[in-house]
Amino acid sequence: MLKRSFLLILSMVTASTSGYAQEAWKGHQPTLIAQHSGTTQLLIAVSPVNSKVVWAAGAGGTYVVTTDGGATWKSGVVPGAEGLEFRDVQGVSDRIAYLMSIGNNTGDFRIYKTEDAGLHWTIQFKNKRSMLSMTALRSGLRSVASRIAIR
Repeated sequence: MLKRSFLLILSMVTASTSGYAQEAWKGHQPTLIAQHSGTTQLLIAVSPVNSKVVWAAGAGGTYVVTTDGGATWKSGVVPGAEGLEFRDVQGVSDRIAYLMSIGNNTGDFRIYKTEDAGLHWTIQFKNKRSMLSMTALRSGLRSVASRIAIR
């Protein structure tokens, strides 16, 4: 009897709070605002640094960055990466970011870094093995790339 009463009370509480949660969520829907990124390339990855600085990257070696919360965007293509897709981006600040690429060839798996807001990019890693799995890890202002190669 006690078990049946508990289940009845539990189901009543669940039903009443479920309706409240749905109503509360209605007032907190995200607002989508159209952005002009300055590129027609597909953007795949995004990394918000804070409410003002956001980095994004994608197809055709393309990256974009905003430093004013999306009011304006700077777009560019990493030299030598025009045929690559950036599948991950890690923004560290308005000037520092990392991009991770993939492609059809073994050497297309790369990690690039900028320290001057995208004016110059340096290769931090270029795969020389047949398969690669990379995970970008962020610790404070340091980004570390770990890799597991399978032959």
